[in-house]
Amino acid sequence: MIRTKVVDEWELAGCPESGKRPGEGQPIGTMRGRGIEVPLVKYTVAAPTEYIEGDLESLPFYAGESVSLVREILPAREIEKKIAEEACGAISDRLIPLTK
Repeated sequence: MIRTKVVDEWELAGCPESGKRPGEGQPIGTMRGRGIEVPLVKYTVAAPTEYIEGDLESLPFYAGESVSLVREILPAREIEKKIAEEACGAISDRLIPLTK
């Protein structure tokens, strides 16, 4: 999971087990869809979706295994620049053989 304020609060409380976590069970939002409305509470396992309204920062942000591949955190502008440069390089590399 990506670190959130809920993770920070839980760690500050000493990483208590389920049933003893800070704010556990407090309402944080609602999931709506297909004619149903489900209340969400703090420490829910429901990840943010377009169907959820409320305190999205209190929801879990699952990162998956690929998060371990992150080597640096850059501003969006730098990421966009790197992607564009890499794309130009890849396109050029593939077009050069066609011009010979």
